[in-house]
Amino acid sequence: MRSSIKSRFVSFLIAAVMLVAMFPVNMCVSAEAGKIAMDNVILPSGTTAVNFNIDGSFSGGWMAVYAKEVTNLKQYIDYVDVKFDGSGVITFPSNIPIRMRYDEWQPNGALADGSYYAVLFGDGSYDNILAEISFEVGAEEEEPAIYPTYYVEYGGTGDGSSEQSPLGSIYDAITKINEDGYGIGDTVTVKISNKGNPQAFTENKFVGFSERAN
Repeated sequence: MRSSIKSRFVSFLIAAVMLVAMFPVNMCVSAEAGKIAMDNVILPSGTTAVNFNIDGSFSGGWMAVYAKEVTNLKQYIDYVDVKFDGSGVITFPSNIPIRMRYDEWQPNGALADGSYYAVLFGDGSYDNILAEISFEVGAEEEEPAIYPTYYVEYGGTGDGSSEQSPLGSIYDAITKINEDGYGIGDTVTVKISNKGNPQAFTENKFVGFSERAN
């Protein structure tokens, strides 16, 4: 009798395991999360303070700044502790000499021009990296290139300097461009309008070359 009961119990246990395997089980997984943002990732030369906007939940979190070329996370330029949960602003430097061991940033001084990145750690180790952000100091934003612009319209009699004073043909535009000192390798913008004659693009007179060649 005991053997039969034991056999039934084992069969029931196996069946229960199979049922658990057949149906998904919802599990709650808790994990730390963090985000870093900056109001401006290009900072002027002579910057003495760098602010990072932090968002997340931390347990013994901290943040460090590194030169761009550094891959050893122990070679930080400076670090500060993150002592809040939620959102807040972290300001560098710490101005603690023992932390600021390299020439790029000395206590109460300016951060040297160059490329850097900051890392947000979730605990006291170097392994739990929550977020990173890169930034530049002393780098100037490139201004968008501005090219000289010429306007062309069928029947135009102007000098091409504006939409109200268009040149009359592509040939005239090229001639004017050359007269202004532009040639091979230079970039200019030519804006062409056919509002004076919808068929202008197909006419040799508008292009202008064949007319001059004759």
